[in-house]
Amino acid sequence: MTERNTYEPYQTFKKISDQWEKQVNDTIHRWTNHHEFVELMKWGTMMQQPYLKMFKKNQEYFAKFYNIPTKYDVAKAAKLTVQTEEKIDLLEEQLWKLEEKIDQTNKNVSIIADAARDMIKLTKQLKTDQKKLDEIHTGLNDVTRELAEIYSLKEELGELKELMKEKNEVLELTAVTK
Repeated sequence: MTERNTYEPYQTFKKISDQWEKQVNDTIHRWTNHHEFVELMKWGTMMQQPYLKMFKKNQEYFAKFYNIPTKYDVAKAAKLTVQTEEKIDLLEEQLWKLEEKIDQTNKNVSIIADAARDMIKLTKQLKTDQKKLDEIHTGLNDVTRELAEIYSLKEELGELKELMKEKNEVLELTAVTK
């Protein structure tokens, strides 16, 4: 197959732009590479400086009069915005730390609440055990009283027995003596 040369406008445009850029750069370089040009630009800048100051001053006066923000005001607002965002970021970090502490505190509180529930259960158990002990104590007191009564009956029976022995001896002696 035979190769065809096609027309590419982009390549042509690129070549023309590169040549034009080179010529413009060379021209600018020739103009600015002279001492006279530098002096002229210095003089022009010095002449323009008072007018520029006056223009800025009038611009600020006009902006204040019509309540329009100046470049300085916008920069100051941007700076304050950045500072505010930084403070908000710090506050968010502090809130996250606080949330973590609150979560930890909630866990501790739930542990304490569980312990308190266990203590309440133990206290109730102790109260019921105390009631049972009181009933046992009352029963023991009754048994002790009954035992005391039985002991006093035993003593009385012992005394009666002694009396009966003495009486039997006296009866036997009187029967023997009769």
